[in-house]
Amino acid sequence: MEIMPPLPTWESAHPLVVHFPLVLLLLAWVPMVIGLIDWRRRWVWMAGALLMLLAGTGAAFVAVMSGEATEDKAVITSELIERVVHDHEEMGEFARTMFVAATALFVVVFGLGVGLKKGKGRKITLIVGGVIFLGVYGFASTRLAWAGHMGAELVHAYGVRAPMAPASPVSTAAGSDEGDAERDD
Repeated sequence: MEIMPPLPTWESAHPLVVHFPLVLLLLAWVPMVIGLIDWRRRWVWMAGALLMLLAGTGAAFVAVMSGEATEDKAVITSELIERVVHDHEEMGEFARTMFVAATALFVVVFGLGVGLKKGKGRKITLIVGGVIFLGVYGFASTRLAWAGHMGAELVHAYGVRAPMAPASPVSTAAGSDEGDAERDD
């Protein structure tokens, strides 16, 4: 008996890895808001948000790469599906690029907030930088959600699936005639 399921092939990993950037990037605003409420520990909360942005942006690169590998192996049955796959790929790449920009902007604003001396200049810099960041982050989030919606549409409306790894020996044995004979006894 195997303890762990077999690792998916790179071509079949997209459904697994794509959820990490979705969750991390679309929820990075939560520690930001908590940091605005919990003023004493705001820098700790903002550091948590930064870690989520960095990890999510890195995971977005992995998701795009695995998606490209999956596209090469997926069975495309019509021009419509081919166009939807292409649009999904383009939106995923665009969302990834937008989050690179949003994450870089957050790093700059966070760095200025930590590095500048307290005073009116720091406050104005953080407010202006924060508003610009929120605009970029909000736009990037809508693009990421749209890319995710397109992926769900491919799976649930058009039936496009990533190629799966061969079945494990346990599942193969359970579905064999020999397994059926044992159950009949």
